[in-house]
Amino acid sequence: MLVRAAVIAVLLLSASAHAGEVTVHTDDGHVIASTRVVAPMAAARALLSSPERIARVDGRGTQVSSRTEDGCVVSDVVARSGFKEIEYTSRSCPVAEGFRGTLVASEQLRELEARWTLAEADGQLVIEYDLYVVPRLRISPKIVATLSRGAVRRLVETIGEELEREAGTAP
Repeated sequence: MLVRAAVIAVLLLSASAHAGEVTVHTDDGHVIASTRVVAPMAAARALLSSPERIARVDGRGTQVSSRTEDGCVVSDVVARSGFKEIEYTSRSCPVAEGFRGTLVASEQLRELEARWTLAEADGQLVIEYDLYVVPRLRISPKIVATLSRGAVRRLVETIGEELEREAGTAP
């Protein structure tokens, strides 16, 4: 979701890969990761609609406080980094294909777009995450995307693993 992924992109965290189940690529400043899991759509929607739960599942110590506004979730986020804490407010709204998130306010980020896309295919749930971040520092979004590939991979893996664990379909 928007909350943790923004932090990931800005902090340029690295992550371990998981046996090829997640594909990741960059495209004009976007980092896009996808995976397939055996889990119900409703479970994915429930998980991805909760920034606090995503932060807990991800396990990197991000503090999230959310509230519902006009059918969307507005989250105040404080994330640790190697340099200093990053604080921002984001808005995530459900859309037909998943969730779409945007930046509301931040002193460290200039722009942030995040999209979770969910689809069912061949008895599996296809999960795709697309993140675009522009920090206020003079760093190209293409560089941020390239450096964020591993962390975004880790986030999508973690979400997929949690969904399969809940569904009882984890290997």
